Amino acid sequence: MKIKKLLITISFLFSTMVVLGQGFSYTFTDPCTLKSKDIFINSPNGSVSLIYSGQIQSFTQTQLQSGALESWINQVNASNPQGSGPCGGVGIAQSTNLNVTVAANNIAVLTSVMSTMSSLSSISGAAGSAIQGTVQSNEKVASNGNKSDDKNGTSGSSSQSTKSKGESEEKTGEEKAEEAVSSSSSNSSQVKAKVAAVKRGNIMMTGDIVTISSASGNEPQQLKINMSFITSNTENTFAKGALVNYTTAIDNSCITLFAAWRRKNLTSIVANSSMLNFEKDYFNTTSIMESYKIKKITATLGVNYTTGNIGESKFQSLSTLGGVVGNFDVGKKMSTTLMFVTVYSPFVYYYEGMWYQSGLLAVPFVAIDYKLTQKFKMNISFSGVQQFKSDAINYQVLLGAKALL
Repeated sequence: MKIKKLLITISFLFSTMVVLGQGFSYTFTDPCTLKSKDIFINSPNGSVSLIYSGQIQSFTQTQLQSGALESWINQVNASNPQGSGPCGGVGIAQSTNLNVTVAANNIAVLTSVMSTMSSLSSISGAAGSAIQGTVQSNEKVASNGNKSDDKNGTSGSSSQSTKSKGESEEKTGEEKAEEAVSSSSSNSSQVKAKVAAVKRGNIMMTGDIVTISSASGNEPQQLKINMSFITSNTENTFAKGALVNYTTAIDNSCITLFAAWRRKNLTSIVANSSMLNFEKDYFNTTSIMESYKIKKITATLGVNYTTGNIGESKFQSLSTLGGVVGNFDVGKKMSTTLMFVTVYSPFVYYYEGMWYQSGLLAVPFVAIDYKLTQKFKMNISFSGVQQFKSDAINYQVLLGAKALL
């Protein structure tokens, strides 16, 4: 570590000091982010509290002018608990905050994919049964018609019937369904609608509002607004979509693009999230998740790689995610989703330093869906983030809606 270079280049030296009436203004450069920050003390006898590497210290105008701030920064650097550089605490704290955001996005993507594909399964399953019955009924009618022709002595009817049957076998199931619907006089408009639904796939939109409360109570309450759009193919084997959200207080906006592939009980998800706040900190996270369903329980494993900037300083982290999800019907109109996810970040790189074992996070999640119509649901969910062997980080309450288009 080039600590000497760090202290010379970005120590908390005065860059500007201006006395404005009874107030005192001071501008300094954050040694970890290289961002310019302003301090203002509104009276000569007042003070200001600063946070650096997780520690808090108050300073008066006289102390700032005497160099007490620089001495305090040097003291914090010398006793850095991470032992890997003066900005270790900032890197770990930022990694934890990112892991909380990434876990929330992963859960949103995972639940959207599961919800959409399960909705399509119920539609295509019901439609498939109706279509099969219609096809069988229509074939029976055609067979009876051929017998009648033979009985009436129509020449060539037997060979013609055999040929028609051969052509029918070469046609796809979708073509059979269309012919059955168009030719059967007993077919209802409901079956036609189901055939159309199977042909075009499934589209789902969600929107919700999340309130995020700090467990310590020392941070302002946050409000997150989520919107998502997901579509799947007719075979229910591929889905793609986008998730957009904005969080107040930290002024963080995020857009996530994702795609999912399903092979029997195995679902693979690839997602990419881009995050930006008003201070121009930028992060990009690529996530890969694998889920395997056993009856009503789905096990999920994933890995997330994040890179970006905090101010002018580079940031990288690698985290893993693992958990279980259960979906259960409570009644005809109500269902619940139970989830427990853990996130671990084995690697963090920030400002020429490397840190390992940045903490294990536990994220319990409970969601309840209430079906108002066949295509519209209201949902409410509760979740929290708990750091192992430490205090809880936050609690979240979500209220939203799902629409199947």
